[in-house]
Amino acid sequence: MSSPRPDSDDVARIEALRAELRRLRGEVLRLEEDNRVLRERIAFLVRELEQTRRTSRAAYRPRRTRCGAGI
Repeated sequence: MSSPRPDSDDVARIEALRAELRRLRGEVLRLEEDNRVLRERIAFLVRELEQTRRTSRAAYRPRRTRCGAGI
């Protein structure tokens, strides 16, 4: 015995759901790519901030006088 054939409304709903699924998968891929790019930017900014901190610490290190107090 064969299964009943879906009516045209069922077929249309299935096609609409498939189209929505494709759209959502595309959205997920786009968001994953955006996330990857943002993580790369964060890593770059963290490296830049660390470099800036190292540079500023070296530039503003107080000089010592003969008695040991900073100028």
